[in-house]
Amino acid sequence: NPAGAFYMKGRNPAVKNQPPQIKNHTASLVDNRLFVFGGYDGRRNHSTLHVYHCETGVWETPDTSGEPPAGRNGHTATLVSRSTSHGLGRRLVLVGGWLGSGPLAASATHVLDVDTLVWSRPAPTPRPTPRPTPRATPRAGATLVSPTSAPGNPSSEGGGQ
Repeated sequence: NPAGAFYMKGRNPAVKNQPPQIKNHTASLVDNRLFVFGGYDGRRNHSTLHVYHCETGVWETPDTSGEPPAGRNGHTATLVSRSTSHGLGRRLVLVGGWLGSGPLAASATHVLDVDTLVWSRPAPTPRPTPRPTPRATPRAGATLVSPTSAPGNPSSEGGGQ
C-alpha cells in the first residue's frame, strides 16, 4: 500500500465495535482518527458516531453529548479548524442528507466538536437580501458593473455614474 493510504476490505470478526455495513455515510479524517457518521444499511438510516483509530486499528463508538442529528444518509461533513485562545478548535459540520421519509433532504446543520464530542446546532442566520442581476455598462473603453442595476432604481438611472 502507498504511504498514507487507507484500505479496508470486508469485516474482521476479531475487531470489536465495528460499525454496521453502511453506505452513503461520511468519513472524515482528523489527525489519525476517522470519524464515520450516518449512512444506510438497506433497512434504516444510522445516527451513531463511529471513530476508527488508524494507528491501532480499533473502532470506537464514543459517548457524545449535546444535540445529535437524526439518522441520515447522503449528507456532507466538512472539517472546520480555527485558532482559538485555547488552541485549535476543530469541528465537523454536517449538512443535509436524507432522513428516510419524504422527498426532500434535511435542511438542518449540526456541528460536532471533535475534541469534546459535543454536538450543537448553529443559530440560524437571516438569508441574504436578494439582489438584482448585475449589469455591465460599457464606458469609454472600460466596463462598469453595477450590482444595483434594476429598473426604477435611482442609482441605476445614471448608468452607474
